[in-house]
Amino acid sequence: SSTNNSSGYVNYLYDLMNYVRVWHQRKPINPATGRKNPTICNMSWGLQGSIALTSIDRVIYQGVTYNKPGGGWTVTDRANFGLVAASGSNMLYMARDASIDADMADAINDGIILVGAAGNFYMYNERFGNANYDNALQYLSGTYQSLFYMRGPSPSAANGVICVSSIDSTVVERKADYSNAGTRTDIFASGSNIMGAYYTGGVADPRNAGFNKGKMSGTSQASPQVTGLIA
Repeated sequence: SSTNNSSGYVNYLYDLMNYVRVWHQRKPINPATGRKNPTICNMSWGLQGSIALTSIDRVIYQGVTYNKPGGGWTVTDRANFGLVAASGSNMLYMARDASIDADMADAINDGIILVGAAGNFYMYNERFGNANYDNALQYLSGTYQSLFYMRGPSPSAANGVICVSSIDSTVVERKADYSNAGTRTDIFASGSNIMGAYYTGGVADPRNAGFNKGKMSGTSQASPQVTGLIA
């Protein structure tokens, strides 16, 4: 799932990651191996946001700045710059949060293996140092503020997290059209039409009518495939 980048949500995640870290740190030594059993954590969520097209005064794309004060961006502009619409008048961007990324680094330093979903917004996720990493939507708020829209979301694009994109449910293996992907993707996995448990909705499981199931698609289905394989 996705969420806006709010301080309350970030604080909640900080507490949650601390819980996972303490749980991992308190694991006993496995006498058969002489070390703790691994901890592998799936994260089927990511940060994203949107901004009104009319609020975007400048686009920085591959080091070149394009100016259109008042947001007169055409459909061709949007295609050239890789902009994705949340609606006809709002553009999406993948959101990064330094505190969340730092939490991921702390967990990885503890020895926890983290796997994350790349996102389902048809966007390009670039690795640090490559040509599209600093692509930005800019708007005026006193000075120009930048929204870096191709850096991928926290937490899956954070350093050291295994970033998973989705392949389609076709005979010919290919990227699912909805899946974020790019140089930041570490691996692709099956994410389309995956059978899963439903809290409400879906259909009754014939093995036990008290449980529901249904097919779902997204990188949130792909990253658990990788997590399970690692486990």
